Amino acid sequence: MKAKLLTIAAELAEDLTEEDYRCIYSELREKCSLRQFAEFIHSDVSHAWWGRYEQRLAPLHHERRNELRRAVGLPELPWTVAQSLSNVSPNAAVWALGEQPAEHVVLVGGDAPQELTMRLNGSLTVIEDAPQEARVMAHTAPRTRKTHRTVSVSHETWERLNSIRKSAGLSWEEFARQWAESLKP
Repeated sequence: MKAKLLTIAAELAEDLTEEDYRCIYSELREKCSLRQFAEFIHSDVSHAWWGRYEQRLAPLHHERRNELRRAVGLPELPWTVAQSLSNVSPNAAVWALGEQPAEHVVLVGGDAPQELTMRLNGSLTVIEDAPQEARVMAHTAPRTRKTHRTVSVSHETWERLNSIRKSAGLSWEEFARQWAESLKP
């Protein structure tokens, strides 16, 4: 399954100034009425709103900027985060990783595989996980993986233990087993 990037740094993609947009508006508007202008650019707001913009009483937001950009053949600005979230179920589960404000949002649709692996490292890689039965060939018995646990120690302690382990010619498993035996009462 391929992940589709909807938006990234929408604010940074802006290549026009407020004055540039004012010039685009003026050029388009000079040959027609407000109503004709709003119809020409297929605006989602009324011609009255554009009248307020003309009088500098309404700010030009993302959607209106894209209407002007489309009207003169410029590429649209990327979606905002709010636009990207417009198709999210109100009953969606929301997960947060970390305490800082979110820098990545992943939307998983109801039609996505139930089992998948996602790797996020600057870009998103999605790997569909096949069910266990599909991973095993007909002539091979399914194998269950051994579970492992980890122990965290300081770098200095790890270096000391690793040096002793290597000197004894032992694997970590053998080293830990002998160490545990030596500690039994």
